[in-house]
Amino acid sequence: MNRLMNFYPQGGMKGVLSLQIENQQIQPLLETINSTDEIYLVDQKGYILAASEPEMAGIPIRTRMPEEDLEQKAQIEFERDGISKIGNIQSGVFGTKILVISDKETVLKDAKAVSRRMMFLILCSAAMVFLCIIWYTRWISARVQKVVYAAKRMGQGEFDYRLENMGEDEIGQIGMAFNQLSDQIQELIRENYEKKIRIQTSELNLLQEQINPHFLYNALAVISALAMREGGKQTMQAVKNLSSFYRISLNKGKQVLSIQEEVELLQSYLKIQQMRFRDSVQVEYEIAREVLTYRTIKLLLQPLVENAIHHARKEEEVLHIAVRIQKEESDVVFQVTDDGCGIEAEKLIKLRSSLRRSEEGYGLRNVANRVRLAYGEEYGVRIESQEGYGTTVSVRIPVNK
Repeated sequence: MNRLMNFYPQGGMKGVLSLQIENQQIQPLLETINSTDEIYLVDQKGYILAASEPEMAGIPIRTRMPEEDLEQKAQIEFERDGISKIGNIQSGVFGTKILVISDKETVLKDAKAVSRRMMFLILCSAAMVFLCIIWYTRWISARVQKVVYAAKRMGQGEFDYRLENMGEDEIGQIGMAFNQLSDQIQELIRENYEKKIRIQTSELNLLQEQINPHFLYNALAVISALAMREGGKQTMQAVKNLSSFYRISLNKGKQVLSIQEEVELLQSYLKIQQMRFRDSVQVEYEIAREVLTYRTIKLLLQPLVENAIHHARKEEEVLHIAVRIQKEESDVVFQVTDDGCGIEAEKLIKLRSSLRRSEEGYGLRNVANRVRLAYGEEYGVRIESQEGYGTTVSVRIPVNK
């Protein structure tokens, strides 16, 4: 390989660069993959400088292909020994050409194999993409379903239901917003519940305060009558019973006490009344031992018994009152039964109707209102009566230990 050399651009010829490369140095670069391929390094005059078959060096390239095509085309097709050939020509340095000749059938076969492999890779890639799309769609759908399910749970009243681990994307932001909404609803419910409890407590206290002055008025009337009649030990005992009643009733300002204390409260009241009515009023108790430790709002029994004494007693006859307290499944039932004059049918209807209305009043209506406020609308007072045979008043409350 020779090249003219100029020392300066404006100067004349100074020398010639001549490169001599040994064939064995080039030969490894001309090795072929397929046995049908041929590679040639051709000089400007069309002679083979080196080839994949070393014995071809030095002979004209026209023995292997049409020489005229060497200068005109980058790719040629021709036949040699009845076999179609494809030649690819690339210019090299120093006027050389690099020529690769392959069998057309082999090239097409390799191209088809490559095409099949590419198609296989495309199909595999498409399948993977499709599977990824399905997985992603299901993942998104599952998260959306979580939000929908949580919304249904909230719609059913489960305001403490929360969404966990929802991520930080758009659906995660929806989950965070849902949890914030749940917290706000619970806070509003808590505030509303506390407000309702305060209102109910105020109403209970108000109703309770109606009972105490009413009872005190009646008790003082009894004591006054005793004092006018004999003014001795009985008056002192009546005052003592009254103080015992108020000691239990006040209960350090609490509205709830045990059923045992409620019975003691009733007994203190009856001791005062029996000083007035003596043997004309007789009271019997039938109380299940298990209920004595249960809790109840105070002054539940006393208004029922007081109502029986003042409205059911017949002149010149002994009034028998039975006080029963029993457990029925998950409820406690207080029952006061008398054998007095009973209630007329028309009056009984009006009395039952008045118990269902939240009206101010004493006695049975007061008890009914307090029970509904404390335990709910499903609890309250029930009256059964038959004129001339007596009356039964029942109060039902839930078991409260």
